[in-house]
Amino acid sequence: MLVITGIVVIAFMAFSIRVMTSHGYGSGKFEQVQPGMTMQEVQNLLGKPSSTEQVDADLTIWRYAPDWTWCMAEVRFDSTGKVESKDHDH
Repeated sequence: MLVITGIVVIAFMAFSIRVMTSHGYGSGKFEQVQPGMTMQEVQNLLGKPSSTEQVDADLTIWRYAPDWTWCMAEVRFDSTGKVESKDHDH
C-alpha cells in the first residue's frame, strides 16, 4: 500500500511540474524575476499573465496560474511599471 501511495504522489508531482513549466513560468524562470525589471521584461520571460489587477495608482499585480494546478505566482509592479516584489505558493 505504501508503494502505491508513493507512486501516486510521484505521478501527481510530475504532472504538476509539467503543467507549471508548460505555461512559461516554471520556477526557474520565475526566480529570474528581479526587483526593478519592467513589465515588458517580465512578460518576455514569463509570458502573458493569467490575470492582472490594478489595485491602485501605485500597485499593479500580475498573476500566473496554470490550468489544472493549485500553483499561483504573483508579480507586483510599482507606479513606474517596475517589479516591486514577487511571491508564489509552490
